[in-house]
Amino acid sequence: MPLRIVSRLLQPKTAADACLLIDLTRSVNDNVRPAGTLVFGLFFGGFALQWTSMLNAAIWTALIVLYPMVTVPLRRSIFTHPYTTDEAGQFLAKALVLMLPLHVVWASYVPMCWVPGNPANNAFLVIFLLAGLISAVQIYGPCIYLSLPALIIYAPVIATHYLKTGNLLDPVLPVIQLLFCGLLALVALRHFRTFRESVSRRLTIEAMAKQLETVRDAALAANQAKSSFLASMSHELRTPLNAIIGFSDIIAQGMLGPVTPAKYGEYVTDIHTSGVRLLALINDLLDLSKIEAGTRALEETQVGLAPLLGDLVDGLQQQAVAAKIRVVAEASPDLALVADERALRQILQNFLSNAVKYSKPDGAVTVFARQGADGAVLVGVEDHGVGMDAKGIRIALEPYSQLSHVTAVEGRGSGLGLPLARALIELHDAAFHIESAPDTGTRVWAEFPSARVVPVARKAA
Repeated sequence: MPLRIVSRLLQPKTAADACLLIDLTRSVNDNVRPAGTLVFGLFFGGFALQWTSMLNAAIWTALIVLYPMVTVPLRRSIFTHPYTTDEAGQFLAKALVLMLPLHVVWASYVPMCWVPGNPANNAFLVIFLLAGLISAVQIYGPCIYLSLPALIIYAPVIATHYLKTGNLLDPVLPVIQLLFCGLLALVALRHFRTFRESVSRRLTIEAMAKQLETVRDAALAANQAKSSFLASMSHELRTPLNAIIGFSDIIAQGMLGPVTPAKYGEYVTDIHTSGVRLLALINDLLDLSKIEAGTRALEETQVGLAPLLGDLVDGLQQQAVAAKIRVVAEASPDLALVADERALRQILQNFLSNAVKYSKPDGAVTVFARQGADGAVLVGVEDHGVGMDAKGIRIALEPYSQLSHVTAVEGRGSGLGLPLARALIELHDAAFHIESAPDTGTRVWAEFPSARVVPVARKAA
């Protein structure tokens, strides 16, 4: 029943305070060293023989020695139990009851050894008691509820045992000692507030970290779900789209007979062109989703860069002629990489498509493959078109974001080109680079490490 009353009195009003006090009380327990109590107990127990009987000294020493042995299991049981905030008062009450006997035994050393009229004995015991009080405040200071009981127990002993020498200090000394107890109480309170603020900040940071971790996990899960959904939908869309492209191609070529009227032939051609573009968009979306989901695997082979760049330029000639853009390739015939050819072709197609789209009429676009001094191979595209500022580059590198320019030949794109190209480049352990300035042009390239470069002798073999 008394323990329950104390528990109610010590129960904090808020859950935050309960959390703080539980943490502070546990930190107090971490500062308690039972071995130190044993050593000091044996020393002072032996020292007491010159002032008290062997029986008294033995009883006092036995209590000091037995206390850690008896309380260690209890301490472990109390301080390792996962208390809730509603049980904080119960936890504090148990910790208080556990530590009070030690204070009582230490304080009893003074009346047990006190020799009236012996200044040396009296002075030693007063110092002993004050030193014990300072130690108690230092150890139990982080939790004010555990340090103040030490003061309450020690104060009467300090006030009733003082030097009795018959001089004027006799009535003054107890007052000084009690004032010293008050000072230590203020120190304990300051100690408690300092630790409380420190623990409060730590708990706040931990709570914020957990909250951020929860938000991050939710975002990752949502992103994973989005990528899985896009990958699934892309597969579902490609099946009917391939049929549309195939049948429209058959009709446009008139394989089963002429298309009449002629206007239907134009419509079929538009259907085929739109289907091809949509399929390319879905393929880009599927690849980006696979990369985000971590399921895009590279099919690595030796890829000759000069033939690849030549094929890309030839395939882009119709679009370049329509835009009045000259496209040229610059690559050494000996350069080759160990890479995924489809991914490499996709990267450069996106680079070239953007370069042609945003170049000015009668401009030039260069697709290049060069080997640097450190052995790395630079593969990219350079144009002298409208260019971008730093903000435009950031937008262009965000998936599904688009930059709109009046000089664009094809209009706005899907916003997947550069993000997908960068993801594919990084999938090859290569570095993505982009330099651009408004009305100056853009240079974008991938820097493949020397480990992916195929030596000339090996290529020839």
